[in-house]
Amino acid sequence: MKSLRYIPFLVVLGALLFSGCTSMLLVKSAWDGHKIVVDGNDKDWGDTMFYIPDAKLTVGLQNNSKYLYMILKTTDRQQTFQILGLGMTVWFDPSGGSHETFGIHFPLARREEGRVNRQSSDNNNNGTDGDMSRSFLAINPDQLEILGANKNGPVRMSIAELRGIQLQLHHAGEGLIYELRVPLHSSPDDPYAINPKGNQIGVQFEGGKFQMPSFAGRGGGYGRGEDGEGMPGGEGGEYPGGMEGGGEGYPGQGRGEYGNRRIQRPEPPKQINFWLRVNLASDSQQQTAQ
Repeated sequence: MKSLRYIPFLVVLGALLFSGCTSMLLVKSAWDGHKIVVDGNDKDWGDTMFYIPDAKLTVGLQNNSKYLYMILKTTDRQQTFQILGLGMTVWFDPSGGSHETFGIHFPLARREEGRVNRQSSDNNNNGTDGDMSRSFLAINPDQLEILGANKNGPVRMSIAELRGIQLQLHHAGEGLIYELRVPLHSSPDDPYAINPKGNQIGVQFEGGKFQMPSFAGRGGGYGRGEDGEGMPGGEGGEYPGGMEGGGEGYPGQGRGEYGNRRIQRPEPPKQINFWLRVNLASDSQQQTAQ
């Protein structure tokens, strides 16, 4: 993996800003010259991505007069399983603060999409935990929810039904690339949009929260593999790596095999949750820069 450079106009414009109890990193979007294609590939982003050490994630932001483009990249296997297993929501505050006003919930948590088809996974599995993990990651989520746009609650739809919004997930190695295009202003063609009130918007990446399942009367227990003692297996798809009917342990940790034996529970993975205050780029700024 090539090293990432910190780009002055994109990374931190100041120290952490604070809105209530929420810390916000102030960043600047780059002007999109109609080069970004939402395909789950980061090659067209060039050097406009930046790394957030606290979150252990790489992020990129570009916009033109119609759309905001975003990319999130992780090379961490545990974070990959968190996003795919627990889901993630990208929230927008059109006023530049930290209010969850308009959100795109994608991917949905596995328990919301329906349980993983174990027979399908077994058919693609050659008997190793690595193969099982790849089989789990290969499942392509196709459902999402639009949040905050309808007072009656979330609007669920398939990716094929989207208008204006584009998104893509791509699994590479043990990591993941999440790419998203969101309309800045709503219109008949783009009904779901951010609608910024100025040149700043708030953007939050919020992963699903891990909840330790109950093991009473259930199979699975704790897994053990090459990396040592693992997270609980079993519980059937309630958390990353969970397979229907007491299966895979947490990624890299092997299958559960100890039933209800009392073992000290490991710490759950840290939830992905951070806010950015984004200065949107303008065409006039781009022309001045040239």
